[in-house]
Amino acid sequence: RYAPRKLFGIYCRERLNEWIAVARNHQINITVETNTNITDASQTYSGHWKVIAENGRKFTAKNLLVITGHIPSARFPMLLDKPNYFDSP
Repeated sequence: RYAPRKLFGIYCRERLNEWIAVARNHQINITVETNTNITDASQTYSGHWKVIAENGRKFTAKNLLVITGHIPSARFPMLLDKPNYFDSP
């Protein structure tokens, strides 16, 4: 048995906020973008990520976590062979 999705979401949000606070104490900046459709993600030669959102916003990151939902995503086939990329939960 699992907790209802809403309750589990509240739990995840609280834990995320706790870990963001821990990261800040170590001078690690974490930015969370919600409800953002990513249309392109590419890794530079230096290992950083360039990310473009559907609305045209651009992001750069040293590390990137893209959560695509519950079904396998056909939007990022170029990431299938990347370490730590999971096409489906």
